Amino acid sequence: MGGTKKKPISKIEKRQLKEREKAKKKEEKVQKVVREFLVDDDLRKKIEKEIVKMPCITPSAIAMKYNIRISTAKRLLRELNSKGLIRLVDRSPNITIYAPATR
Repeated sequence: MGGTKKKPISKIEKRQLKEREKAKKKEEKVQKVVREFLVDDDLRKKIEKEIVKMPCITPSAIAMKYNIRISTAKRLLRELNSKGLIRLVDRSPNITIYAPATR
C-alpha cells in the first residue's frame, strides 16, 4: 500500500548526469607523471651539493624536486647516509626523515 514511490524520469536523468560529470572530473584530475628510474652522475653530484642546504630531507621531497622515482630517492638517501653526508633522524613505515650530517 504505502511503499516507496517510483522516481520520475527527469530525476533519474539528473542523477545520471551528475554521476557522469563527477566521473569526468575524476579523469581530469588523475595525471600520471613519468619519472626517471636511474640517476646519472651529474644529477647525483647536484643532489649531494644541494642536500646539505636542506633542513629536512625526505624521499618524497627529493623525488619531486629532481623528478625521480621515490624508490630511487630512497635508495640514493640510504647510500648518502652510509657515506656520512646525511644522518637518519626518524623512521616510520610511511616516511623516513634525514638531516644533513653537519647540523
